[in-house]
Amino acid sequence: MNEKSLIARSIKVIDLVSRYEEGIRYSQIDAAFDGLSPTTLSKILRELAENKVIEKTGNGTYILSRKVFYWGQSVKNEQSIMQVLHEELLHLNHVLKASANCFTHIEGTMFCLDRIDEPNSPSLLAAGKKVRIGIGVLGAVFFKPEKMWGCKDKIEAEIRKKGFKAGTDDVKRMISRALAEDYQDDEGLFFPGSRRFAVPIRLGGNTVYVLGIGIMSVRLEEEGLYEKIKAELFASRQRIEKNSNGG
Repeated sequence: MNEKSLIARSIKVIDLVSRYEEGIRYSQIDAAFDGLSPTTLSKILRELAENKVIEKTGNGTYILSRKVFYWGQSVKNEQSIMQVLHEELLHLNHVLKASANCFTHIEGTMFCLDRIDEPNSPSLLAAGKKVRIGIGVLGAVFFKPEKMWGCKDKIEAEIRKKGFKAGTDDVKRMISRALAEDYQDDEGLFFPGSRRFAVPIRLGGNTVYVLGIGIMSVRLEEEGLYEKIKAELFASRQRIEKNSNGG
Protein backbone atom coordinates (compact mmCIF):
# COMPACT_ATOMS: atom_id res chain seq x y z
CA MET A 1 0.00 0.00 0.00
CA ASN A 2 1.42 3.40 -0.96
CA GLU A 3 1.85 6.24 1.55
CA LYS A 4 -1.03 8.33 0.16
CA SER A 5 -3.44 5.42 0.48
CA LEU A 6 -2.25 4.70 4.02
CA ILE A 7 -2.80 8.31 5.08
CA ALA A 8 -6.29 8.29 3.55
CA ARG A 9 -7.20 5.12 5.42
CA SER A 10 -5.76 6.53 8.66
CA ILE A 11 -7.98 9.59 8.29
CA LYS A 12 -10.95 7.30 7.69
CA VAL A 13 -10.13 5.41 10.91
CA ILE A 14 -9.97 8.68 12.87
CA ASP A 15 -13.30 9.78 11.40
CA LEU A 16 -14.87 6.43 12.24
CA VAL A 17 -13.60 6.42 15.83
CA SER A 18 -14.86 9.99 16.33
CA ARG A 19 -18.45 8.83 15.77
CA TYR A 20 -18.42 6.51 18.78
CA GLU A 21 -18.18 8.41 22.07
CA GLU A 22 -18.28 5.17 24.05
CA GLY A 23 -15.62 3.56 21.86
CA ILE A 24 -15.55 1.29 18.82
CA ARG A 25 -14.19 -2.27 18.63
CA TYR A 26 -11.58 -3.60 16.21
CA SER A 27 -14.19 -5.81 14.56
CA GLN A 28 -16.41 -2.79 13.83
CA ILE A 29 -13.52 -0.87 12.30
CA ASP A 30 -12.49 -3.90 10.24
CA ALA A 31 -16.04 -4.28 8.93
CA ALA A 32 -15.98 -0.69 7.66
CA PHE A 33 -13.00 -1.37 5.38
CA ASP A 34 -13.25 -3.46 2.23
CA GLY A 35 -10.21 -5.55 1.40
CA LEU A 36 -7.88 -4.09 4.03
CA SER A 37 -5.65 -6.74 5.53
CA PRO A 38 -5.65 -7.25 9.33
CA THR A 39 -1.91 -6.54 9.32
CA THR A 40 -2.38 -3.11 7.71
CA LEU A 41 -5.33 -2.19 9.92
CA SER A 42 -3.42 -3.21 13.04
CA LYS A 43 -0.48 -1.08 11.89
CA ILE A 44 -2.72 1.96 11.38
CA LEU A 45 -4.32 1.54 14.82
CA ARG A 46 -0.96 1.00 16.48
CA GLU A 47 0.63 4.09 14.94
CA LEU A 48 -2.37 6.29 15.70
CA ALA A 49 -2.22 5.11 19.32
CA GLU A 50 1.54 5.62 19.55
CA ASN A 51 1.08 9.19 18.32
CA LYS A 52 -1.69 9.79 20.88
CA VAL A 53 -4.38 10.35 18.24
CA ILE A 54 -6.53 7.47 19.50
CA GLU A 55 -6.50 5.45 22.72
CA LYS A 56 -7.38 1.84 23.50
CA THR A 57 -9.61 1.59 26.56
CA GLY A 58 -9.58 -1.06 29.23
CA ASN A 59 -12.48 -2.90 27.58
CA GLY A 60 -10.69 -3.10 24.23
CA THR A 61 -12.49 -0.31 22.37
CA TYR A 62 -10.86 2.65 20.61
CA ILE A 63 -11.64 6.31 21.40
CA LEU A 64 -10.21 9.66 20.34
CA SER A 65 -7.41 10.88 22.60
CA ARG A 66 -7.19 14.09 24.60
CA LYS A 67 -4.76 15.43 21.99
CA VAL A 68 -7.55 15.46 19.40
CA PHE A 69 -9.76 17.27 21.91
CA TYR A 70 -7.11 20.01 22.09
CA TRP A 71 -7.02 20.22 18.30
CA GLY A 72 -10.74 20.70 18.20
CA GLN A 73 -10.75 23.26 21.01
CA SER A 74 -8.31 25.50 19.17
CA VAL A 75 -10.47 25.85 16.07
CA LYS A 76 -14.05 25.30 17.18
CA ASN A 77 -15.12 28.95 17.38
CA GLU A 78 -14.74 31.97 15.15
CA GLN A 79 -12.79 33.44 18.02
CA SER A 80 -10.59 30.51 18.90
CA ILE A 81 -9.51 29.64 22.41
CA MET A 82 -5.96 30.66 21.50
CA GLN A 83 -7.17 34.16 20.68
CA VAL A 84 -9.08 34.33 23.95
CA LEU A 85 -6.05 33.17 25.94
CA HIS A 86 -3.75 35.63 24.19
CA GLU A 87 -6.08 38.53 24.92
CA GLU A 88 -6.23 37.60 28.59
CA LEU A 89 -2.44 37.33 28.80
CA LEU A 90 -2.16 40.80 27.28
CA HIS A 91 -4.69 42.08 29.81
CA LEU A 92 -2.86 40.55 32.79
CA ASN A 93 0.44 41.91 31.52
CA HIS A 94 -1.08 45.39 31.15
CA VAL A 95 -2.90 45.68 34.48
CA LEU A 96 -0.34 43.87 36.63
CA LYS A 97 2.89 44.80 34.81
CA ALA A 98 3.82 41.12 35.04
CA SER A 99 5.07 38.37 32.75
CA ALA A 100 2.22 36.00 31.89
CA ASN A 101 1.90 32.64 30.18
CA CYS A 102 -0.47 29.75 29.57
CA PHE A 103 0.11 25.99 29.71
CA THR A 104 -1.69 22.87 28.65
CA HIS A 105 -0.58 19.30 29.22
CA ILE A 106 -0.48 15.93 27.50
CA GLU A 107 0.66 12.69 29.11
CA GLY A 108 2.69 14.20 31.94
CA THR A 109 4.27 16.97 29.85
CA MET A 110 3.31 20.64 30.08
CA PHE A 111 3.40 22.77 26.93
CA CYS A 112 3.58 26.56 26.96
CA LEU A 113 1.03 27.84 24.46
CA ASP A 114 1.69 31.56 24.77
CA ARG A 115 3.77 34.05 26.76
CA ILE A 116 3.84 37.81 27.24
CA ASP A 117 7.04 39.19 28.78
CA GLU A 118 7.35 42.16 31.08
CA PRO A 119 10.70 43.93 31.63
CA ASN A 120 12.06 43.53 35.17
CA SER A 121 9.84 40.50 35.79
CA PRO A 122 10.84 36.82 36.08
CA SER A 123 11.34 35.04 32.76
CA LEU A 124 8.63 32.40 32.33
CA LEU A 125 8.81 29.39 30.01
CA ALA A 126 8.60 30.49 26.36
CA ALA A 127 5.76 29.66 23.99
CA GLY A 128 6.34 26.39 22.18
CA LYS A 129 8.57 25.00 24.93
CA LYS A 130 7.72 21.94 26.99
CA VAL A 131 8.65 20.63 30.41
CA ARG A 132 7.81 17.56 32.45
CA ILE A 133 5.26 18.08 35.20
CA GLY A 134 7.05 18.83 38.47
CA ILE A 135 6.50 20.73 41.71
CA GLY A 136 8.60 23.69 40.54
CA VAL A 137 6.58 24.18 37.34
CA LEU A 138 3.97 26.90 37.74
CA GLY A 139 0.46 25.42 37.72
CA ALA A 140 1.59 21.79 37.54
CA VAL A 141 -0.23 21.13 40.80
CA PHE A 142 -3.56 21.43 38.95
CA PHE A 143 -2.66 18.71 36.43
CA LYS A 144 -1.17 16.12 38.79
CA PRO A 145 -3.52 13.88 40.82
CA GLU A 146 -3.90 15.13 44.38
CA LYS A 147 -2.79 11.78 45.81
CA MET A 148 0.61 12.24 44.13
CA TRP A 149 1.09 15.73 45.56
CA GLY A 150 -0.02 14.55 48.99
CA CYS A 151 2.87 12.11 49.34
CA LYS A 152 5.54 13.76 51.46
CA ASP A 153 8.27 11.31 50.41
CA LYS A 154 7.70 12.01 46.70
CA ILE A 155 7.74 15.76 47.29
CA GLU A 156 10.97 15.49 49.27
CA ALA A 157 12.58 13.32 46.58
CA GLU A 158 11.73 15.83 43.84
CA ILE A 159 13.02 18.75 45.91
CA ARG A 160 16.36 16.95 46.24
CA LYS A 161 16.41 15.98 42.56
CA LYS A 162 15.80 19.56 41.38
CA GLY A 163 18.07 21.13 43.95
CA PHE A 164 15.39 23.41 45.42
CA LYS A 165 16.10 24.96 48.83
CA ALA A 166 12.47 24.84 49.92
CA GLY A 167 11.42 22.76 52.90
CA THR A 168 9.25 19.72 52.27
CA ASP A 169 6.57 20.79 54.77
CA ASP A 170 6.40 24.27 53.24
CA VAL A 171 5.94 22.85 49.74
CA LYS A 172 3.32 20.36 50.91
CA ARG A 173 1.41 23.17 52.65
CA MET A 174 1.61 25.38 49.54
CA ILE A 175 0.26 22.55 47.34
CA SER A 176 -2.60 21.77 49.74
CA ARG A 177 -3.57 25.43 49.82
CA ALA A 178 -3.46 25.71 46.03
CA LEU A 179 -5.74 22.71 45.60
CA ALA A 180 -8.14 23.92 48.27
CA GLU A 181 -8.38 27.47 46.90
CA ASP A 182 -8.06 26.66 43.17
CA TYR A 183 -5.31 29.27 43.14
CA GLN A 184 -1.56 28.84 43.39
CA ASP A 185 0.80 31.25 45.10
CA ASP A 186 4.19 29.53 44.94
CA GLU A 187 5.32 31.70 47.89
CA GLY A 188 8.74 32.16 46.29
CA LEU A 189 9.69 28.66 47.44
CA PHE A 190 11.46 27.61 44.26
CA PHE A 191 13.09 30.67 42.72
CA PRO A 192 14.35 33.20 45.29
CA GLY A 193 13.43 36.78 44.49
CA SER A 194 10.45 35.87 42.31
CA ARG A 195 6.80 35.15 43.06
CA ARG A 196 4.46 33.27 40.73
CA PHE A 197 0.69 32.81 40.74
CA ALA A 198 -1.64 30.56 38.70
CA VAL A 199 -5.23 29.45 38.21
CA PRO A 200 -6.61 26.39 36.38
CA ILE A 201 -8.89 26.82 33.35
CA ARG A 202 -11.61 24.17 33.05
CA LEU A 203 -13.49 23.33 29.88
CA GLY A 204 -16.21 20.71 29.95
CA GLY A 205 -15.35 19.98 33.58
CA ASN A 206 -11.70 19.15 32.85
CA THR A 207 -8.60 21.17 33.71
CA VAL A 208 -7.25 21.92 30.24
CA TYR A 209 -5.10 25.03 30.74
CA VAL A 210 -3.27 26.89 33.46
CA LEU A 211 -2.95 30.67 33.39
CA GLY A 212 -0.01 32.13 35.32
CA ILE A 213 1.92 35.31 36.04
CA GLY A 214 5.30 36.11 37.56
CA ILE A 215 6.63 39.19 39.36
CA MET A 216 9.67 40.09 41.44
CA SER A 217 8.92 39.44 45.12
CA VAL A 218 9.80 42.99 46.14
CA ARG A 219 6.78 44.28 44.19
CA LEU A 220 4.44 42.72 46.75
CA GLU A 221 5.31 45.72 48.92
CA GLU A 222 3.05 47.73 46.59
CA GLU A 223 -0.20 48.41 48.42
CA GLY A 224 -3.04 46.15 47.30
CA LEU A 225 -1.03 44.31 44.62
CA TYR A 226 -1.34 40.87 46.22
CA GLU A 227 -5.13 41.10 46.31
CA LYS A 228 -5.24 42.59 42.79
CA ILE A 229 -3.25 39.67 41.34
CA LYS A 230 -5.71 37.13 42.70
CA ALA A 231 -8.74 39.14 41.59
CA GLU A 232 -7.40 39.63 38.06
CA LEU A 233 -6.46 35.96 37.60
CA PHE A 234 -9.90 34.83 38.78
CA ALA A 235 -11.58 37.37 36.48
CA SER A 236 -9.51 36.18 33.49
CA ARG A 237 -10.40 32.57 34.26
CA GLN A 238 -14.09 33.42 34.42
CA ARG A 239 -14.00 35.19 31.06
CA ILE A 240 -12.07 32.37 29.37
CA GLU A 241 -14.33 29.63 30.70
CA LYS A 242 -17.49 31.59 29.88
CA ASN A 243 -16.32 32.19 26.30
CA SER A 244 -15.03 28.67 25.68
CA ASN A 245 -17.91 26.81 27.32
CA GLY A 246 -20.41 28.83 25.33
CA GLY A 247 -21.64 30.69 28.37
